[in-house]
Amino acid sequence: MLGWATVHHYRSGDNPARWQGHLEHALRPVNGEYHAAIPFAEVPSLVAKLRQSTSIQARALEYIILTAARLNEVREATWSEVNFEAKTWTVPASRMKAGKEHRVPLASSRLSV
Repeated sequence: MLGWATVHHYRSGDNPARWQGHLEHALRPVNGEYHAAIPFAEVPSLVAKLRQSTSIQARALEYIILTAARLNEVREATWSEVNFEAKTWTVPASRMKAGKEHRVPLASSRLSV
């Protein structure tokens, strides 16, 4: 569409949505490359550092580490999904990549609110 508009003199200049040489520097790659994982042996010290923080971001990252959940699953979680008695967190199918409800077991020590 922008190419058509440029050819017909409705606009000029570079395509602001081009990937190469522009958005590739501002957005994460679309080819599945992500941040490198930390070595497994360093996870306990990371969790210890997270527990020193009172931020919601630190709690969310700790929860992601402890449950192996995806960011959006944790970010969009609600209290109604957590069953404190059964010690489970049920993620609805609508938020799961596979489209199936997922039950996550929770450790007793991490259930305190």
